[in-house]
This record gives sequence, structure tokens and C-alpha cells, in this order.
Amino acid sequence: MQHIPHGTVITEPGIYLTPMEWYHQQLTIGPSISSSGLRTIESQSAAHYFARSYLNPEAEKVDTTPFRIGKAAHSLLLGDEVFEEHFAISSYAAFRTNEAKAWREAKTASGITVLKQAEYDAILAMRDVLLREPLINDGLLDGEAERSIVWRDEETGVWLKARPDVLPKAGWVVDYKTTADAHPRAVERSIWKYGYHMQLALVAEGLAALGMEIPREFAFVFQESKAPYAVTIQPLPLEAVWAGAKQNRWAIRRFAQCLSEGVWPAYGEGRDIQTPQFIIDRCAGIQTPDWIKPLEQAA
Repeated sequence: MQHIPHGTVITEPGIYLTPMEWYHQQLTIGPSISSSGLRTIESQSAAHYFARSYLNPEAEKVDTTPFRIGKAAHSLLLGDEVFEEHFAISSYAAFRTNEAKAWREAKTASGITVLKQAEYDAILAMRDVLLREPLINDGLLDGEAERSIVWRDEETGVWLKARPDVLPKAGWVVDYKTTADAHPRAVERSIWKYGYHMQLALVAEGLAALGMEIPREFAFVFQESKAPYAVTIQPLPLEAVWAGAKQNRWAIRRFAQCLSEGVWPAYGEGRDIQTPQFIIDRCAGIQTPDWIKPLEQAA
């Protein structure tokens, strides 16, 4: 396991200990893409990916404020040491004084995210609830934290990267996510809406590319970020991982094509669609306008 400080370029496939901010930049000797990028290409378009990509010198800056609590909860679950490297708890009730503003600015400039005391207390409560889950107590989220799996795709030659919450062990790939609604119905919708199955499939592909044991079990741990901080542990069926791997493959090819051509297209021409049957039924019995009859006959 090699530690890669910020700014050090990776030239060989492997598993590395890397800072999060560097992971999302030019981490490898050639352009690389992670699960979030592949999912954006697959669910939206290459143009949407490029609009926020580190490859684009004019990329829009993404506001990460809504993800602060989720990131902090991740870090605290991975251990106090990991948390303290990335977060600081404010002793100021507000940032109105020059002293308070200077403290916050100094922390932010050094890459530290500032949390209010109330936010930190909520994260501690989340951890307490989570640790009462038998599967979590049995070590479902145990493993090495902040490891980046990096490899070069054999088919296209582009660099790929995955960063699981913890390096999988005992045949499991598990990802922890905070959410507003952890009800099983909402969890299921989120998995398909955000392509989370693609995320776990990419971790498995990376391990396989490095010659490591291919995981046999896949699951998500969803937890609500407000009381009662409810938890759903959701196993992922293998057919979903199979589908995610295929969707990843399409997006990897698309990424490679865009790199080669220097063009990042959006939607273009829409696909063929069919008129829904309920619309056809609703129009039954209504006389066809004369102007459309020639078109109707030609169809």
C-alpha cells in the first residue's frame, strides 16, 4: 500500500492511500475517470460530465455544502483520526467577529471543513444508532479507509479509479450513504436513480483488474441524517451488479471516444418513442382533422 501525497502522479495500477481532493484531479499519468463521472455520462451525457470535470479548464465549480454532513459522517465512522484530518468543530456560535471569521478562513484554506457543534452532535448520534445494528457490529463496514483503486482499462487504455468507503474484505463490497429517507422503498428508488449499482460494480472490476479476489456479496448501508437516524442495510442482487458493469462499459467507451475526438456531446437526436396506449385510447372516437388525413394514410 503506497501513500500518494497531493500532486504525485500515479503511473502504475494498484491500491493507493491518496487525499480525497487529489483523487478527483489528475491523479494518473493519463486522464482518468471515477464512478461519479461514468454515471453522469451514462445517465445524462458526456457534455454534462465535461461541464464539471477537472479536464475542463472552464469547469463549473460544484457547491459541496449540501454534502458536508454526509462526508463528515463517513469520516467519523471510519475513525476519529480520519475525521480530525478533515473536519474541525467550531466553538463559535456564529462567525460575526473578526476572530471567528479568521479562524474559519484559516481552516478552510488548509482544506479543513468546519462543522457547527449541533452538526457534530447529530453525527455522533448517527454513529450511535448505526453501531446498534447487528451487521455493523459484526464488522460489515470494517476495512481499510481512504484507499483508491487505480487501474488502466485493457480495452480502451483509459485510467479508471474507484474509492470505496472501506477496502472490501471477506468477499463484501459495502457503501455507506446518508439520505433524507432510508425507507426501503426510497432506498430502492435511489439506487436506480443515481446508478449506485454501477458504483459497486466498478469497485469489483478494479479489484479483478488488479488480480485480487472478486467480491461475492454487495450491499449499501443507508442512514437518515435526521432523528431517529434510521438505517436500512440493503443487499444488492448480482444481476444489478451485472447490469452496472455493462453500463460502466458503455460509459468507459464513451469517455475514451470523447478523449480521442476532443468532443463532448450532449443529447443530440432523441430515440424513437411510441405513443402511449392511454393517449391513443383517449383519442378514440374523435374525428381526424382533414389536414392530417394525408399523413395518416402515408403512415
